[in-house]
Amino acid sequence: MGRRGPPPKPSALKRLEGTYRPDRAARNELELPVGLPEAPNWLDLEARNEWARVVPVLHETGVLTTLDGGRLADYCMTHSLAIKATRRYQREGLVIPSPQGIKAHPAVAIAKDARAQARILAAEFGLTPSGRSRVSVPEKRPSDGAAEFLGLVALDGGAQ
Repeated sequence: MGRRGPPPKPSALKRLEGTYRPDRAARNELELPVGLPEAPNWLDLEARNEWARVVPVLHETGVLTTLDGGRLADYCMTHSLAIKATRRYQREGLVIPSPQGIKAHPAVAIAKDARAQARILAAEFGLTPSGRSRVSVPEKRPSDGAAEFLGLVALDGGAQ
């Protein structure tokens, strides 16, 4: 029997969301350095466009590593498949004739399944609306370093 419940979130994502707690962190969690994976050469145009759109954002948040390329490519290809299937049924119609009568265009089901899979994969990278709503990035204040040097910064990051 497989593991139950949702897969655990990586600590890097918890830090971005503001929910990281050292006492609840996984012991010996594999922490990989942040990096940019290379786009596989087998991605089609739609998938490459999605890759180019999301990789800079994911890299900026600090949750992307060089090893995430395969899963990210899976997301981009399912996104591409959904677009291709949608374009097909938009061009050919939602229904098609068959020997048994009129039936739904198969591209409708393909698009629906691809979107569902893309949504699951996107959630792993925090790309869904609910994922974004949980991310809280601390506000960066400009500093010339003098306050820190003089000890005028409180533990919570504000000035005393």
